[in-house]
Amino acid sequence: MQRENILPSERAFAYRMKSEAMKRQGFRTDLTSSQVVTKLRTDDKVAQGFG
Repeated sequence: MQRENILPSERAFAYRMKSEAMKRQGFRTDLTSSQVVTKLRTDDKVAQGFG
């Protein structure tokens, strides 16, 4: 987010756009990652990115 004063509806729209973009990237299985470790969901990644 670039602006300080942003409407809640604009913020929600930006979060939705980022979430949809991340979902479209597809799934990848890493052979180096442990099978026990759970991968983050898209909404969790978006939430961590925005704090």
